[in-house]
Amino acid sequence: MPTHTLNELPANILTRIIAFLCHDITHEHAVLADYWEAMRIATVCRHWKSCMPPHAYRFVFVQRTIIRTHPEQRSKDVRQVVWVSNITSLLCQQNPHLPTILRVIMSDDYTGPLRLTTALGALGLTSPPWDRLSTIQFYGKGILRSGTDSRTLDMQKDANAFFDFIRHSYQTLKAIGLHAAIPPHTDDTLETPPSPTTPEPFNYTISPHYQTLLSRFARRLSSLQCFQPMTLTFHAPATLMLASLELDESCFRVLAPEVYFECLNLRKLRLLNIENEVPVGIFKHGFTWTGPLSRLTELQLHFKSGSDSQQQTLALPAHLLRTFPKLSKLLVSQSTGVYRDAYSSFQNAPLRLLQINENYRKLAQIDTVIIRNISCLHLKTILPGGDSKVNDPAHFVTRFYLADSSVRRALLQTMVPFPTRLFWQSLVCLSLDTDIAPMTLIKQLLGQLVLLKYLRISCTTMDPGDRDSYYWRESYMSEDTCDAIPPTGHDAIRLDDLQTSSDIRTTSKSLQVFGMRATGYFDEAAISRLLLSLPALQQLAVDTEHADEIRSNIERIQSDVVVCEYSEISRYFRLY
Repeated sequence: MPTHTLNELPANILTRIIAFLCHDITHEHAVLADYWEAMRIATVCRHWKSCMPPHAYRFVFVQRTIIRTHPEQRSKDVRQVVWVSNITSLLCQQNPHLPTILRVIMSDDYTGPLRLTTALGALGLTSPPWDRLSTIQFYGKGILRSGTDSRTLDMQKDANAFFDFIRHSYQTLKAIGLHAAIPPHTDDTLETPPSPTTPEPFNYTISPHYQTLLSRFARRLSSLQCFQPMTLTFHAPATLMLASLELDESCFRVLAPEVYFECLNLRKLRLLNIENEVPVGIFKHGFTWTGPLSRLTELQLHFKSGSDSQQQTLALPAHLLRTFPKLSKLLVSQSTGVYRDAYSSFQNAPLRLLQINENYRKLAQIDTVIIRNISCLHLKTILPGGDSKVNDPAHFVTRFYLADSSVRRALLQTMVPFPTRLFWQSLVCLSLDTDIAPMTLIKQLLGQLVLLKYLRISCTTMDPGDRDSYYWRESYMSEDTCDAIPPTGHDAIRLDDLQTSSDIRTTSKSLQVFGMRATGYFDEAAISRLLLSLPALQQLAVDTEHADEIRSNIERIQSDVVVCEYSEISRYFRLY
């Protein structure tokens, strides 16, 4: 097969490759560092720059940095406020017309004067074409405390001036987001953006700037994001017409009477820290799914941490048992502490992506028919009581493995049983977090999934006899480990004498990327032998401590597989 350099590829193919490499800049919680990472690609050559996707220039970032200095003549630290931005880069790339979002990041605890308006003016972000930005997002704990110490004489007056500045400078503003915490997304085990949570308990004054801005702008917004400890406070009746709403339940507890969210145009709804039932009271006329919510395409219901341990298990109210003609994305977390089966309402929805994040022992309440027609599945179990061993039947999870499903991409996390049998014949991508993953089971899994291209396994050990690492009821262990599977010809292959080894049979003709990690025993020789039966494999990802030994074995077998760090393949396993 002839080889080509990237620049010899057709422009449309190269554009798709570069768009994939720039995926991080589209992340919900992207920061300035993600933009600079994308620009490393844009500056390779003019041809690559011309192939950059428009989404790489989606954000204008303005980030505050606090520099501490220790002048000799002063006994106290001096904090210097520095604002940095990618605006110069956007101008150099000749793409000032592409950004639609201004993201202000303040991940510090500085309490001095805000002076954001001065920074935006100095950067030129209040003049054309930047005044056409439609979204402003404020990220980081700095939005809680800026402008709250004695250097700001009248906080509310300063907040009112801040609102007047934003209203005058960005007259096309349609969306505001407030995120007091910036969830990390660089960890390869975190494939979905973690829900913003309340920062640690505080006993300080919270800046009124952003709550004033949000409350006064709310009536003209189409998108609103607000998470605790920020709140929405209205002093007069109001009805908000939104296309996207993301709220912490604690935010809408403080709403004034006669304040509602109209659902007519709602396409995305994300509710966090739901303490009991879904709070339908904040919506005008409640949840009338067959009417106003018929346009909903994304729904996220994240119940409060710990609700999964409650004893109450209500049946779904009648108004939730409706069809969802356009719902394609459903993320539900810890609902089984409130509802017996919150997923039954969505069995007939045209779901493309489904997240199930529930207590392991309550998974039996969920009808597996919900995964029948989806294409992406994120199954994340919560081990009850934080036990190191659950001593429960493995079939609480494996019943999902045996369900008929069209799923193509799956992420199975937080210690699930190894799938000895998996009926998902369309599976192309699988990420698995399990306890024991011996090589015989890995090969058996590959033999079942003939279309699988991307496989990543994180396990406790690769030793099939390690009973201490087995999470489930011991009586199931003989079924779930290679004790019940006879050795194959692969196990007899000698890396130092391949010519005398038995014939090598292909395990998978489709696998291109394989990642393997074990906190305990890691079988380097078995991983190396496996490469001989994977003719399409291009990339093998392992932890650094095993990389040299694997590379040495690859030289012996004369393979072209590239060995890399385990975290480098995370981009292949993102579902969101």
